[in-house]
Amino acid sequence: MYEFLASDSKTETEFAKELDSANEVVVYAKLPSSFFIPTPVGEYNPDWAIAFDEDRVCKTLF
Repeated sequence: MYEFLASDSKTETEFAKELDSANEVVVYAKLPSSFFIPTPVGEYNPDWAIAFDEDRVCKTLF
């Protein structure tokens, strides 16, 4: 765990600030560029991993 974030842009820095202040966010991490998730259409390189408190996230009925 780190007390700071190395972001790629001002937009990412602002996004992280919003995550810091969001009550429904439990923990988040900026993922390294070497992190990939295999998918049927190729590898996906997500920027963020975010865990939410299920009881605080607004749920939409479909």
